[in-house]
Amino acid sequence: MNRRTRRRSLEILLVANALISGAALWSLVAGSPLEREASAQTVIDPSSISRQVGRPGMAAQTDDPTTGGIPNAGLQRLTMINELRAIRADLNRLEAFVASGKVQVSVANFDDIK
Repeated sequence: MNRRTRRRSLEILLVANALISGAALWSLVAGSPLEREASAQTVIDPSSISRQVGRPGMAAQTDDPTTGGIPNAGLQRLTMINELRAIRADLNRLEAFVASGKVQVSVANFDDIK
């Protein structure tokens, strides 16, 4: 290696060292902005989900969003499915009632509507 190549290599190493030292100092001063907090979802017992969601027409108990808990997407989906089933059952009862012909409609104030 000639003198010029050695000097260039040394300059590159010094710049890299300065950048790494600057990043380390920045992370100390700025409060570690490069580090992120890790979080994980807790393991849910499947039998507890079926007990909470298995009641038609009743919403499952979920974490209060202000407590900072992680939402359970599976529990939310099961709750929505059960709510939809309850709505479908109510709609079927309403449809059967209308189809039975027992519905009578009378307009008492027809002149006021015009």
